[in-house]
Amino acid sequence: MQRDKAALVVGKLSLLARVVKAVAPLAEHLILVDSPDKQHDAISARQALLEPLLADDQALLSRTSLVHDTVWHEGPLAGIQAGLAAAQQVAELAFITSCDVPLLQTSLVELLVDTLICPPPPHEQSQAYDAAIPEIGGQMQPLTAVYRTALAASAAANFAAGNRRVKTWAESLRWLAVNEPALRAADKDLRSLKNINTPNQLHEIESLLERED
Repeated sequence: MQRDKAALVVGKLSLLARVVKAVAPLAEHLILVDSPDKQHDAISARQALLEPLLADDQALLSRTSLVHDTVWHEGPLAGIQAGLAAAQQVAELAFITSCDVPLLQTSLVELLVDTLICPPPPHEQSQAYDAAIPEIGGQMQPLTAVYRTALAASAAANFAAGNRRVKTWAESLRWLAVNEPALRAADKDLRSLKNINTPNQLHEIESLLERED
């Protein structure tokens, strides 16, 4: 889809606002990563998309910052390295996701964070792992996962070496798979992992959210 997904409105909220709404209850700091062609001097560049949330959370903008990819159209790993580098200044862990998952559930975010902080038996202690990543049908889902912010250098090194695939980078980490039964306990229908890549997917999710809203 050749459109600014963050600005798409489904139901009554932009896609960006829906993702922020799911993450905000658990996050002290929110970092939005934008593309280089949207360079602006402040979070006000995206503020209009978040306006509906401000009535319930006046402090939202004060704990939200905006950073930018350093390159054009080179895939999500560029955004991940920029986000981790910024997050490293304020936190040890970062939940990372894209702006096109409007069904993201706070409960699933919380599960991933808790799993990395305190891995369930028989896993080793938390320090043994770099990330907690959903795994469905044997396939990791690295674009909705929790990472240690110290991985900023690792992501940057992979990118500099020519790797543009998030999965290739994630597979090189010491990652903890969060399996489907655990995921479904937090998000029964795995709605959090449904993203929008086609007009049909947008229409399907838009229809669902309009009924719910």
